[in-house]
Amino acid sequence: MNHVVSRTGRNIFSAILALSSTACSVLTYQPPSTGDMARIRVVTAETVETQVLVLPDAQNGCVTKHMNEWQWFAILGQHLPRDGLQGVTIGMPGGEAYKPISVAEATIPAEKPFSMYLIRAGYNYTCSVDLTFVPRVGIDYEADYSLVGGLCHVNVAQLKREADGAVVRSPVATSHVEFCKS
Repeated sequence: MNHVVSRTGRNIFSAILALSSTACSVLTYQPPSTGDMARIRVVTAETVETQVLVLPDAQNGCVTKHMNEWQWFAILGQHLPRDGLQGVTIGMPGGEAYKPISVAEATIPAEKPFSMYLIRAGYNYTCSVDLTFVPRVGIDYEADYSLVGGLCHVNVAQLKREADGAVVRSPVATSHVEFCKS
C-alpha cells in the first residue's frame, strides 16, 4: 500500500525529533533475537537524509504520546557511519541492489503492531510519513520511502524470492499511526 502524507508539523512526531536532541533521549532500536520475528528493510534515495523511528510493540495498535517509547532505527542517506542500522544488511532477498548509505535491515517482532515514522527535511521542505502494520512470522518486508511531486510516499511490500531468483514485491496494507484514547 502506498502511504502518502504531505502534512508537516501537525503531529507529535515533530516533537519526537525536537525532543530527542534535547533533554529527552530516544533509544536506539535493538532487534529481537528470539520469539516470533519477521524482517524489514528500509530504503530511500541515497542523497537525502531520512530519519527512521520505530515503535515495535504498540499496544492495541495505538501509540501513546510518550516520546521515550520510540526508537531510532536508522538515519539513512549522506555519510557513513550514521546512527542506528544504516548500512546493515542481514541477507534479505534483493538487498544487493542497494548502497549501504540508503538501506537498513533488521529483525522485527511479528504478530503485533509495528509502527514507523520516517521524516526527510530538505532546504525548503519537511516531509514525514507515519504508518503501522502487523508483520507476520518469517516474512520479509521492505519499506521504500520516496519523495515524488512534493509528497512523501512509503510503499511497504512483502518480499519473496522465486525459484528463478527473481524477487517479487507484493503490497502490504498499512494504516496511519493512531493515538491511544486516555
